[in-house]
Amino acid sequence: MCPSLEMRQHMGSHILHNPSLFTTSNPCGFCGAEAGLCRSWLETSASTVKPRTKCQLLGGVAGEGALKYNHASAKKMSGTAPCTNHLVECEFCAPEQNQQRPVFWSYNLSHHHNCMHSSHAKPPEAVVGELERELVKTVGSGKGLTKDQKKKLSSYLAAAKVAAVLP
Repeated sequence: MCPSLEMRQHMGSHILHNPSLFTTSNPCGFCGAEAGLCRSWLETSASTVKPRTKCQLLGGVAGEGALKYNHASAKKMSGTAPCTNHLVECEFCAPEQNQQRPVFWSYNLSHHHNCMHSSHAKPPEAVVGELERELVKTVGSGKGLTKDQKKKLSSYLAAAKVAAVLP
């Protein structure tokens, strides 16, 4: 695994299980610093959306050069990377001066939503399931998944594939 992926998995574990370690309710998904210091945005073109974060600790821009970040992979659980903490545009915030809505890490989105948009239904990206919480805690602590956890993940992924195919 590359260091940025390991950092995202490790920080995801802290964001979900040890939020008191942070001095902010909006930590960067890579380094844990105030996400405003590690500015996130979406580069959009006619056919693509490229999420970007300029992480102060790891340097560079997510998805370019040494700071590895694959948005599609970040949104999917796997045995080595169960953390799905990824960049999400807040659909309820008004666009800023650059005509884009603010972007948050998905694990921070629930807190933002509760503070700023509680009258709206919580977006699906803001909800983290119990299986993901369990797996992220294990992997984030540097341990490998147990046989039972691998079996649960395998069943979950198989069910998700079926659900994606069904109308």
